[in-house]
Amino acid sequence: MLKEITKFQKKIQALHLKKERVPDHAFYLYLSMISSVMHQGYNYQQDLDKVNEKIKRKLSQMNVKDVQSLDECIHYNYQCGDQYQQFLTFWDGTPCFDIETQKDHVKQFIKRCEVYAKQFYPLTKRFGFYAWDVSEAIFLIRSAYLCGFITVQEAQERIQKQVDTARRYFTDFNEYAISYVCGSMYYMKRESGNEQSTKKLAQAALKICERLFFDHDRVWAKTSWLISSHYFQRLEKVEDKGLKQGNEGCIVSNRVSIDDMPIAYFYREKALNAFPDSGWRFLAGDESEAYLQDAKNAHVFALNTIANVCPEIIPFLDEPIGSAFVLGEDGVYHSLTSKEDHR
Repeated sequence: MLKEITKFQKKIQALHLKKERVPDHAFYLYLSMISSVMHQGYNYQQDLDKVNEKIKRKLSQMNVKDVQSLDECIHYNYQCGDQYQQFLTFWDGTPCFDIETQKDHVKQFIKRCEVYAKQFYPLTKRFGFYAWDVSEAIFLIRSAYLCGFITVQEAQERIQKQVDTARRYFTDFNEYAISYVCGSMYYMKRESGNEQSTKKLAQAALKICERLFFDHDRVWAKTSWLISSHYFQRLEKVEDKGLKQGNEGCIVSNRVSIDDMPIAYFYREKALNAFPDSGWRFLAGDESEAYLQDAKNAHVFALNTIANVCPEIIPFLDEPIGSAFVLGEDGVYHSLTSKEDHR
């Protein structure tokens, strides 16, 4: 399958079509197209506008009946991306936890998963398996709403989290497609251990991706990625800067990401557990305390994205927790901490 996926990756990378901007409110539908076809057999141009017995049976099998059980189901089933990010720290030689502290059966399971996931690195690089999590989760959320298990507001809030994740880790549908196919293989292998089932799922996913890129509508081939139209408007393309934790998140003030102000102050604090977090926070420097207290005034982005916006910060990104830097009048970043501050 790796040869087939590699061949497909080269094929879609060779496409050079004029991109069309999808309406912001419909972007999540494009992210979940492949899951909609995989689970329902719908034409990918159609929305899931009818509640049917197949959807209800699917949710029943996954024990989804309300918003709490939905959240639990998503958290339990769709963590392939987070696991891949953890594996990256092992491959980089900076493991995020000590595997020797785990029980033997857990240790063996983690090692098997790590070895299996590593074969996909040449294809997925640092964006990993998040497309599988995002697409599957959005499909599940939409299904729960269509069955009346959650409200429209509850659905919108959860879908937006998935959209934010996709925007944070990917720059186009090429990366997203490869991530989904590889993620589907990792998920099935992890859950079943069955090679035949794993290959069958991957072949089905690859076939649908082919349709999305090469059918007459070429939906994914012609659709621009959402990040370019909302944040960092001068950033035309995100390149891999080779950061060890390039896809770990960081928090960026809207003054930087939306208002296009330069980064005047950045610091590193203890990472949050809510998402793969580098601990870095980037500000324009003129934000008030009230502004910073409002969560709507900041968003999470991949550390690699910020390195593209402001390459000058790259030399400082390996600095420890407690580090802080300010932009001086000379246009150079200066440390606000000493070595003793990190002890």
